[in-house]
Amino acid sequence: MLTKDHAKKEYRIRINRTLDFLNQNLDQDLSLQTLSEVACFSPFHFHRIFLSLVGETPNDYVRRLRLEKAANMIINFPYRSITDIALECGFSGSAVFARAFTSYFAVSARTWRSRKHNKQTSNSHQKLKKSFKFVPEMNSLTQKSGYIEINTLPAYHIAYIQCGEGYNQSIGRAWKKLFKWALPRNLFTKETIMIGIPLDNPDITPQEKCRYQACITVAPQTEAEGEVSIADIEAGKYAVYHFKGKQNQIKNAYSYIYGIWLPESGWEPKDRPALEIYTGPPQYNNLTYDICLPVKPLTY
Repeated sequence: MLTKDHAKKEYRIRINRTLDFLNQNLDQDLSLQTLSEVACFSPFHFHRIFLSLVGETPNDYVRRLRLEKAANMIINFPYRSITDIALECGFSGSAVFARAFTSYFAVSARTWRSRKHNKQTSNSHQKLKKSFKFVPEMNSLTQKSGYIEINTLPAYHIAYIQCGEGYNQSIGRAWKKLFKWALPRNLFTKETIMIGIPLDNPDITPQEKCRYQACITVAPQTEAEGEVSIADIEAGKYAVYHFKGKQNQIKNAYSYIYGIWLPESGWEPKDRPALEIYTGPPQYNNLTYDICLPVKPLTY
């Protein structure tokens, strides 16, 4: 007989599976019917279960993620047309996108691209440039804070817990939950790698809804359980910035990578989130990790 705890774990596994599917398929058909099939619930019950566990209806959640992804792309890809970005983010046409974007952000997409608060001043650029350095592709990491390198990283098979309460102490709670699950199962070895994945831009996504995944590499046979999901991170080229500092310094590092280094580098970001690969124990205000941004050669 299925116990209450087992039932809760099964529900969480199904919703986590749905969230993973959403994250990877924002440009696809994400109707209620499609999502309910991924979760293995009837559409009627799925809607209520999703709202209860996630805090938003499936439609509102999908719409918000698509708009926030588009807002990021409009800034990061200034040479791409807004219509192309809208279609890539799952909108059926430019008119539908324009209405949704203006309703959500209170400005048009074109204004969003050009408005001053999305761009750093030249003075702030100069201050940031003095703090960071670029190193051409190397065979090994230097591990020196303040450097950016281009490196090829291997594929990772991970177990993770996702939190969606902002980039704050909730991240520490996610790590503690993951450790509590992994340690009794003897999943930590000398080869285990700890990886944080921030899924949202806090300048765009409301702070209380920013999503973060606390991850560890695991063996292929490891299974999802309760809040713990299993996924793969593909191998590829990454721009690697060696970060060592406090929580309030992370934003400057990302501002430099996206606002200064990328436009001058000849590379552009892939449509995947950055990885934060820990080179020391994950601590809220004493951080040592590599910010790894997946990149590809810039196309014109």
